[in-house]
Amino acid sequence: MDPMWNVLACNQSFRSVLPGLHETESIPRWLFSSIAQTVLVEWHHEAAHSVATTKAVLGRYRRSQQAQGLPRLWLTPDL
Repeated sequence: MDPMWNVLACNQSFRSVLPGLHETESIPRWLFSSIAQTVLVEWHHEAAHSVATTKAVLGRYRRSQQAQGLPRLWLTPDL
């Protein structure tokens, strides 16, 4: 993972527990997909935690292109 929670490398076991991840390669974007909402037991808790931690990362890296582009990715249609 990089600071923006993009998947840089992982094994098949990791992908098998996060179905659909290969379509985004981004944990925050995947987390708000319809697939994640059916897979995660406490999705609301995970979503709140992800937003809080991602806000902190976005603040720290606010000048990077990746940080500026991440919110736009969240606004794209669902997977």
